[in-house]
Amino acid sequence: SIYEGRCSELGLVVVDELHMIGDGYRGAILETCLTKFLTLKSGPRIIGMTATLNNHQEIAGFLKCSMEHVGGPRPVTLAEHVKMGDTIYSVEKTKGELVTVRQSTPLNSPANTTTLDKDCVAALVQEALPERVLVFCPTKNSCETTARMLTNTLTSTGDEMKHKRTILIDRITAETGHMDKTFSQMLSAGVSYHHSGLTGDERILVEEAFSTGVLSVLCCTSTLAAGVNLPASRVIIRSVKIGTSILTRTRYLQMVGRAGRTGLSAKGDSFLLGTVSEKKLLYELVFGKLEDVRSCLDQESLSLTLLHLIGSGMIQSSADLGMFMKKTLLYHQEPDTCLTVADSALKFLQDSAFVQRVEGEIQATPFGKAVYKSSLNPTISHKVMQGIREANRHLVLLGDLHLVYLCVPPILEGIYVDWTMYFDAYSQFDEVTRLTFGAAGLLESYLARRAFSSNSSDVEKEVPYKRFYVAGALHKLISGMPSWRVSALFKIPRGTLQSALSSAISHASKLSHFTKELPDYWALSSVFDALVQKLFFAGSPELSQILEIPGIKHARAKLLYKAGYKSLQKLAAAEPRLLASDIEHLTQKQAQKIISSAKIMLQEQADALTDAALQLLEEV
Repeated sequence: SIYEGRCSELGLVVVDELHMIGDGYRGAILETCLTKFLTLKSGPRIIGMTATLNNHQEIAGFLKCSMEHVGGPRPVTLAEHVKMGDTIYSVEKTKGELVTVRQSTPLNSPANTTTLDKDCVAALVQEALPERVLVFCPTKNSCETTARMLTNTLTSTGDEMKHKRTILIDRITAETGHMDKTFSQMLSAGVSYHHSGLTGDERILVEEAFSTGVLSVLCCTSTLAAGVNLPASRVIIRSVKIGTSILTRTRYLQMVGRAGRTGLSAKGDSFLLGTVSEKKLLYELVFGKLEDVRSCLDQESLSLTLLHLIGSGMIQSSADLGMFMKKTLLYHQEPDTCLTVADSALKFLQDSAFVQRVEGEIQATPFGKAVYKSSLNPTISHKVMQGIREANRHLVLLGDLHLVYLCVPPILEGIYVDWTMYFDAYSQFDEVTRLTFGAAGLLESYLARRAFSSNSSDVEKEVPYKRFYVAGALHKLISGMPSWRVSALFKIPRGTLQSALSSAISHASKLSHFTKELPDYWALSSVFDALVQKLFFAGSPELSQILEIPGIKHARAKLLYKAGYKSLQKLAAAEPRLLASDIEHLTQKQAQKIISSAKIMLQEQADALTDAALQLLEEV
């Protein structure tokens, strides 16, 4: 709306969890977004909401907002505890001390062993059941190991709950097309893990089951505390670490704040687990002050914003740049640092040929315009350009693999490659795959070295090989292989594979806009456009109409297609009762929602055709 000059249509911007402005790259993006609104002469009203902000006056000054404290004492009592070693303490806030409550003991279960449950987590969970329990774990792997341990140690529930959990398993199987045996056992026990390794559909169904009490225990990472509203009666924090980082007081309060929510229970409790050697840190977490939120704006995050502002004409001079930077949180906190960061970002854009000065005016170069219009990250755009130049000379069009490789972004997260398996697979590459591997500038000798060495001294050199690995997985997807099978074949978690597919679709769209702006490469734009569609429908073009309906995923789309509902027209004309009976695990309410969506989409298409016909008649 800023670049299109439509800000007058925007009256209010609401920012929930405002303290996230201090959360790394995401916080920097939020800061620059808010700064853009603040630079407008008649910008929208801004409301920021947070429960964990220490330097609120400073943030209010940045936003030019007044402070309002809403609410009083917590409506549901929260009893905080610390387990240090084998002793459980009560957190006495008024006294500022820990008071001994009892000694912790392992759960008396035949399947329980102290080697599996050194912290006696199972006992803390069991005593809270049948109420819901959130167990926060430091890593995704520890979420799964904790969930497996609890599955084997917790006592079973009645037949009615078992039936509901069987329905949950069937629903997840219907949505994803597959059910992992270990995951099924967890769900049957009322336990699940929750992290990015699950697909979006699986996470939604797990969250719904936990909210309704079908699942009693959720082992999750700390991101759930900030992103999803899943209250519980008890919260257990297994470690004072998040990955390799130390837990902050702000994040701790977000976690324990999930315990004892209004309407769920009359009270809640939390347990923070640590060792005797971590005593000082434990005290700081339960009694310490909230950390100040600091600006995360740096050269990298600022470069893309400045390129957009220069390209749109909002910044045309050094004076304009100075005025913009003085509106940032970074300037409110560190004026000297702020101006240094701004100078560095502008110098980077100039040295990289994104912007230039023309008669004293700062303007975007043709290459810079292509980058900002495509929303490519400036820090990787030259590598992207190099890849496109090379592909333009050596593009392998015998299949889609090379195009898919180009659409895998250079920045990969959560992808771990089994190099030995990768090297073994190379010997089984078909002719086209080998040809594409070579055209991408990759070498068999490098795979051999990585397969027989435990670590790489050059992480940057690994990137194109990892991209090809991911491209191979995505190519299998668009070739029709089920996602669960691709996940097992490439040893990539289902959720990570889904994220990689989404990233590739996004990157392909960016490449389409990027090449469209470059005269020498405009022909590639239509190729990338077509690939966006192919990736989106993951090799099932016959399902394209059904997949356009909100909430319909591949597994369910295939069931609908197989049952004869092959178009929007067929679905719009269906009866909820019959549709629900034709599709396994589809409720009548869900069927009605699908039918209503199909009718709305058909009406929109009809309206668009009518408008086009009227416009054509007017031109006659």
